Amino acid sequence: MPYCIAKYCHTSDRNNPNDAHFFNLPIGKDRTQLRRQWLAKCSRPEPKNKQARVCSAHFRREDFENYRQHASGLTSRLFLKKDAVPSIFAEPDTPLDTVTDGAIAPESKRSKRRKARDTKHVSEFLGAHDCHD
Repeated sequence: MPYCIAKYCHTSDRNNPNDAHFFNLPIGKDRTQLRRQWLAKCSRPEPKNKQARVCSAHFRREDFENYRQHASGLTSRLFLKKDAVPSIFAEPDTPLDTVTDGAIAPESKRSKRRKARDTKHVSEFLGAHDCHD
């Protein structure tokens, strides 16, 4: 089961609310430096599991060769540029969709539900305490 190795990212094959795509870490002797950059950016050591990937939420639109075709529905598969390095990351307990900065991850259903719930609670609180002067 593929999973994203980026620190604080919980996206996996089973937990993928934003329909993120998964990308293998760079492999090969000529891509060793790029692999090190990916791992450093993701704040992770060399993974022991072959299912370790980085999800599309950590890349900018410019990092993809075919972003426009994918966004318009002409293709379902995304291709990274050869020199792409993940660059979008969340802080602890921050939903990734709030820091995407042009990435492909839209706001998740969970995040939308949280916002609706919080808005409702604030409205109820203000109504119950009649804050009008």
